[in-house]
Amino acid sequence: MASTQSSLPLPAGADPTVLRLMNLQGDAASGNAAHSLGDRFSSIWGTRRMLFMHPHDMCARGLIEGDMAHVTTVSDNIQLRELAGLRVMPCDLPRGSVGGYFPECSALLAASHAAAARNIAVRVKSAA
Repeated sequence: MASTQSSLPLPAGADPTVLRLMNLQGDAASGNAAHSLGDRFSSIWGTRRMLFMHPHDMCARGLIEGDMAHVTTVSDNIQLRELAGLRVMPCDLPRGSVGGYFPECSALLAASHAAAARNIAVRVKSAA
């Protein structure tokens, strides 16, 4: 299937180094279900420590499928949050957006901002 997002530019004035992390749930996720290590929706098995990225965003950061990434929040406040060891996977997301499973990525979320779990400003680089 062809990407519907690959030719769209970043929004005007957007900092190209900043991406927006959104919360993703696998196929087994529900309010009372344990999170499984398999997700038939994305063909991921054995881990939930994944970071889904648009291929252009991966390339701009020198990342290829399977690389390990280090994610850091971008914030005006003093407390930055970091998470390393997320495996990069190309995905048909809009440019400038990345997706990660929660609760695995919850370390990037301020406890008082649970509603913001779909729009966390982050920078991504290789963990190597």
